[in-house]
Amino acid sequence: MGNVEINLADPKSVVFDDTGRSPAFFCQADSMTINQKLLEDLKENSHRLGDRDVRICLHKTPQDPFHEMVNLQHRNKYHPPHKHPSNGESYHVLEGALAVFIFDDAGVVTESILLKPEGNFLYRVPPIAFHFMMPVSDIAIYKESKPGPFRPNQDILSAPWAPDISDREKLQAYGDKLMESLNLV
Repeated sequence: MGNVEINLADPKSVVFDDTGRSPAFFCQADSMTINQKLLEDLKENSHRLGDRDVRICLHKTPQDPFHEMVNLQHRNKYHPPHKHPSNGESYHVLEGALAVFIFDDAGVVTESILLKPEGNFLYRVPPIAFHFMMPVSDIAIYKESKPGPFRPNQDILSAPWAPDISDREKLQAYGDKLMESLNLV
């Protein structure tokens, strides 16, 4: 049994889904390899889709009991702080740099970390903690792992003190303020 290489252009290899928070390619093999060529294909697909954030799901469907995703996220395309009511998750940076912030229930930063391949490259978000991640580089490619299945109206609780995603200007200013706290801007 050899390695299975994922081909994002092959409908037998992946199922494309554009109904979620970001376009996703769901892998259909039970075993697979991730290599630099696949990351380049992910970048090309992001560009083809209008420079959107995009991901490769190593699980077959949102209903799977464990989720592993290779995410490509652009700088300045933030997703608001949130928490998961029953679990944590982990981020493993493969390319670029990603800032991760943990908050208490009032919105005060309790922990911040910069992840990049040549330094701290993996972080485990504690269960039931508000968190926010944002690329520091133009793009960040990272592997995300967490329990499934995904239930959109139950698994993500937005932070009541955070800017709404519909107000991109306030969300950008909020992200910039957090970045200043890392002394990276």
